[in-house]
Amino acid sequence: MATRTRAGRRTPGRTSSKTPGRAGRPGGERPFARFTIRNFGPISKGVVDLRPLTIFIGPNNSGKSYAATLIHSVVSAGEALFPASGSPDRLDPWVAGAAYDWMASRAGGARGGARGPARAADLEGRAGSYYTSELFGGAVADAITANFGTEARRLVRAGSGSASIGAAGGPLVSISERITARRRPREQGRGAPGGARATRRALLGSILREGRIPGSPRGSFYMPGARSGLLEARAAISAGMERSGRAGPGAPLRGTVSDLVSWLAAPGRRPGPYRSLARRMERDLLGGSLGARDGMSYGSGGASIPMRAASSSVSEAAPLLLYLGYGAEPGSLLVVEEPESHLHYAAQAVMARYIVRMMRAGLYVLVTTHSPVMVDMLSMHIRSRDVRPSTRRKLGFEPGDYLDVDEVATYVFEGSAGSGYAIKRVGTDIKDGINQEEFVKAIDDLYDISIAIFYDRDKNRPDP
Repeated sequence: MATRTRAGRRTPGRTSSKTPGRAGRPGGERPFARFTIRNFGPISKGVVDLRPLTIFIGPNNSGKSYAATLIHSVVSAGEALFPASGSPDRLDPWVAGAAYDWMASRAGGARGGARGPARAADLEGRAGSYYTSELFGGAVADAITANFGTEARRLVRAGSGSASIGAAGGPLVSISERITARRRPREQGRGAPGGARATRRALLGSILREGRIPGSPRGSFYMPGARSGLLEARAAISAGMERSGRAGPGAPLRGTVSDLVSWLAAPGRRPGPYRSLARRMERDLLGGSLGARDGMSYGSGGASIPMRAASSSVSEAAPLLLYLGYGAEPGSLLVVEEPESHLHYAAQAVMARYIVRMMRAGLYVLVTTHSPVMVDMLSMHIRSRDVRPSTRRKLGFEPGDYLDVDEVATYVFEGSAGSGYAIKRVGTDIKDGINQEEFVKAIDDLYDISIAIFYDRDKNRPDP
């Protein structure tokens, strides 16, 4: 993948200062997008480089879901405004309308402040950065409000006064907005003076090129936690959402949950490019298959079981499997909260392997997890990179079941509720995989308790 400078020249995308990561096909590259967060929810500060596989670990209530939802909001807002695969005519109408007014004010004949004729190159050269800073910030604030189900200003960390979210894919494109200050502008007039019409499509094309964050995925879908029961209850939940409004203050569900319910309730889904991968995952993870496109039944051993009678592991995994088979598109971001939920350790290892396969097939994947088994299995996919092919086959690894160090980024959320949590990068290398110090601390505490109990019982054991 490549980025574009403001002059339109193509420059190589990058994933790190060393080795570029590989995309879904050999030789491909996926540059990373960088997100900076300050004073948002429980998070005091942090920088996240979104890689093909990004992992968030840390204590409960430390901000993992906040950060994941925030990144989802930025990516989805960018895709809505600046479609990756579209033409200038597919830009959001209010972006296009505002663009015409902005262009008219610089081309002469506009209401107030005409500055004389402007050259097309001048308009194109400034359009991308102007619309990125002026309009994208408002769209991100709206997405945050929808996805969290509350106004963005209510998500500012207590005592800090303001919060900020920044996104950058390279030195030429940067967005850093105070999320409490930006608002979505009203749609402007659609007319442009005759002298400016000749540059209109070039202007919109410039916005389309420059507005997207280089290295960011093409759209995003959020798979929230506690997915069990959503399939069975979706009709009632959808009806409640229609009565009270889909999202925003006072909505019955936060936007990421309502998005999933709305997608599950949508009729007429068709198999997508990952349907075969989803079917394999159903077999290997669940030992059966989902019986219909709506996922309301589960088949195993020749029996068809209604979803309401299936195990929690099936109902928890079903929404993810359905979306993978009928909704996911290459190059997009899939955020999964706690993919290990309701899964036995052996099944968690299978889930980890399919997360690698999703990434290898061209998806960006971001997971939040509390499972050392998940992280350890993902580490094995890194450590096995240089193992002999014959050994890999004996261990059940397929040719693409590996992770390059530069393809994965792991972050731990450290701190406290009082001082706030900082997002810190966790070390990763080919020898040891992902550093698991976060889990080791908890395991050591349990071990210390176990030893204390053992010696106390031994010391006070009555004589025979």
